[in-house]
Amino acid sequence: PHFMFNTLNAIYALIKLGDQEQGKKVVSKLASFLRYSLNGDHDCLVSLSQELDALTLYLDIEKVRFGDRLTVKTDIEPSASLCLVPSFILQPLVENAIKYAVVEQESGGTIFITAIVRKEQLILKVRDDGPGAHLVNGKLPTPSGIGLCNTQQRLKTLFDQQHTFALENLAPHGLQIAMTLPYQKRQ
Repeated sequence: PHFMFNTLNAIYALIKLGDQEQGKKVVSKLASFLRYSLNGDHDCLVSLSQELDALTLYLDIEKVRFGDRLTVKTDIEPSASLCLVPSFILQPLVENAIKYAVVEQESGGTIFITAIVRKEQLILKVRDDGPGAHLVNGKLPTPSGIGLCNTQQRLKTLFDQQHTFALENLAPHGLQIAMTLPYQKRQ
């Protein structure tokens, strides 16, 4: 809901400022993002490249709100892009990075998304250059939102003990979320 309201407010602001072309682009991206989210089965597996396409729609919309304050960098191995992942597994992690790293810093922030394949495992990481978080044994002691909890629960339901999910503060600052999933691809 927050994303929806923020996007609608951004569209309203663009229209009010007379930037109808940008407003049309955002409406188009929002429609594509919603189509993807409503047509998909959230328990199904999609290729990482499909997941990244949906994430790009989300990030393009967020970049309208944050402009140069939001930078996203990716480093995805070609073999990793074929791996099957749960749909919308990255969006809540990136949304948290925006909320706690980009929004909190006057100059904004950078989100890094990496994916590699090692020993039949997909290693997927989302990190930011924000202030980090208070962690106890690699976990938030009192999770304040549902995004990370839902993500962890989905991974447990889909992969049982065949996955890992860990949070880590980085030096000198930043937070990294790393997960490993079994390497699977469509036959």
